[in-house]
Amino acid sequence: MVDAASVTTARPLDRASTRAAFALDASVATLRDAQRELAGLLKRQRLALAANDAAALADLGRREQEIATQTLALDTQRREHLAALTAALTPGRDAPLSVADVAGLVPEPLASRLRVHRAELRDLAEANQQDARAMRMASEALLRHVTGTLQTLRTAAAGGAAYGQSGRLNVPPPRLSTLNLSA
Repeated sequence: MVDAASVTTARPLDRASTRAAFALDASVATLRDAQRELAGLLKRQRLALAANDAAALADLGRREQEIATQTLALDTQRREHLAALTAALTPGRDAPLSVADVAGLVPEPLASRLRVHRAELRDLAEANQQDARAMRMASEALLRHVTGTLQTLRTAAAGGAAYGQSGRLNVPPPRLSTLNLSA
């Protein structure tokens, strides 16, 4: 948040600062929309993983990369707007203002819009992080399961031990590969 010294030294909004504040609001709103799209994409990924739909997972993975690239560009814009507003509103301040700080310095209704968009963005980003973490854990568990199954099949195909339907290890009888009849 803005400290007391910054509030007392903040300059009123001029035309350029007003444009930058509205541009910041647009950037935050667009970031929020990208996070909403990502939330839907994560849901579709979960369904595709459960349905074992590799083609859908590949397509969704590509779209996720596109959203990540878009999000990085939007976040760069957001930081640029914050830097411009910091320089205009609180000259001499070292650290850039946050969106919450700017919301405290701009007039209504823009201040309320910034607060709402910021809160929605934060909530969506946190939910998406949790969903992505759950997807990663599910994917890793599936990979371990498939790897174990392949190892079991490889062992069975090589004539080694394998698990039967009861879950117990089936050990095949020893094979005789040569027979010595001389004695």
